[in-house]
Formats: sequence, structure tokens, C-alpha cells
Amino acid sequence: MQADDYLGLVCSRWCHWSELALQRIPRRPLAPGQVRIRVRHAGVGFALSLFVSGKYQRKPPLPFTPGTEAAGEIIEVAAGVTQLRPGQRVAAALDWGGFAEEVVAAADTVYPVPEGLDLAHAAALPVTYGTVWGALAWRAALQPGDTMLVHGASGALGTAAVQVGRLMGARVIATASTEAKREAALRNGAAHALPSDAATLAASVKALCPGAGPTWCSTRSAAISLTLRCVVPRPVRGCCRSAMPAGASRRCLPTCCW
Repeated sequence: MQADDYLGLVCSRWCHWSELALQRIPRRPLAPGQVRIRVRHAGVGFALSLFVSGKYQRKPPLPFTPGTEAAGEIIEVAAGVTQLRPGQRVAAALDWGGFAEEVVAAADTVYPVPEGLDLAHAAALPVTYGTVWGALAWRAALQPGDTMLVHGASGALGTAAVQVGRLMGARVIATASTEAKREAALRNGAAHALPSDAATLAASVKALCPGAGPTWCSTRSAAISLTLRCVVPRPVRGCCRSAMPAGASRRCLPTCCW
């Protein structure tokens, strides 16, 4: 028999992530179309710090449990859910709630995990890898033979960008702040890994791309100005205009931003 509550990390006020408290959370009944998941692993990324400090685009109602992606086994399904069953291994994309022993999710954002895929790896697929795939396949239309520059290549999204870009046939140039992080990027499929040094990065990238710049960049908005110094103008194939700095040429390198 299930208990009436479960453990989870709770954000009761906007704060630093280190101030989150482990608390008992009352279990709520399922609404139609929902499933309850026993969480084994949850994805952690930079967005966590934004969520709990109140700086993310969406502000969850306080108190709340952070965590936007998780993997585990289904405990219970509600009425109307026919494609999932109790005991099934799944990964879920969540609004929040993943940093707890269990989480309730809409069934249409829950995906079966195939045998042979570890749940620890599956936890990063719904949001982290989904974001990267959407940026590279839908926004950038990345093609085999393109050269792709990935800043912050050792973070969650950066790691995924290196791996997915390589699998899509691109030559990936990664940047990272330490030798260990650059070695990790190379193991993940990067062709080159450069120090994220603003004074030397543009010249280093151009030396790897004589006569042209990278075809696509994945970057944080704070790195856009640095990114633009790494490329040469060319006709735009697609562009994340909201991330472009004021006055930037619309003929510059299209930049995928997240």
C-alpha cells in the first residue's frame, strides 16, 4: 500500500538552489490523462538555478518541486490512459516536479524507454536532447558537412549539442574552460576543442575554417558577440532573430540559441 506522501526537494521562496529543502509532499490524486512515476533519475541543468531564483520565463506557483525531466517506472495510470501501463520504464518531460521520489505527468509527455537504455541516460532525453534536436534539425536545418561551433560544450545542452551535431554529420568545434572539459568534448564527438578564451577564440576558430566561418553555432546569449567575431558574413539560411544583438547584420552566421 502506498503512503500518503513522499520525499521531494521543495522551493518555498525564490532562492539559490543550495537552499532547497527536502520535505514530505502530500500525494495528490491523478486527473484523467495523467500517470504517476516512481522517479529513479532526474535531469539537472543551468535552468534549475533560474527556476528556483524566479528568473526563468515561467514562474511556478510557490511552493513547488523543481525538475523538468525524469526517468523511472510508472506506478499508476489514470482513466483514459491506454498507451502506458504500471511497471513500464519511461522518461517524462515535466513543467516541474522531477526532484522527488515520484511525480505526476501528463501521459502525452511520457515516453517508453527501450530495453538496453539506462534510465540515468534516458532522464536527459525529453528536454535536454529534445531541445538540441529541435534547434539543430528544425531551426538550423543542420546538414552533413556543416561546421558547428558549440560554446559551453561540457554542460548538459553543450554535451548533447556535440553528440547530436556529430551524429547529424557536422564537424563540431567545441569550446570549454578547462582541459578536462575539452577532453570530454572530444570523447563526445567534437573534431576540435578550444579554450573559451575571448582574446584568442575568434582567431583559433578561423584558423580551423580557412576562408569561411562555422556554418552554425550553438551558444548562450551572453556569447553571441564573441560568436559573431568567429564567422564571416554569408546569406542567412535561418535565424534566431530574438537572440541577435542590436545592429547585428542579418547576413551574419545564423545562430541557434538556447
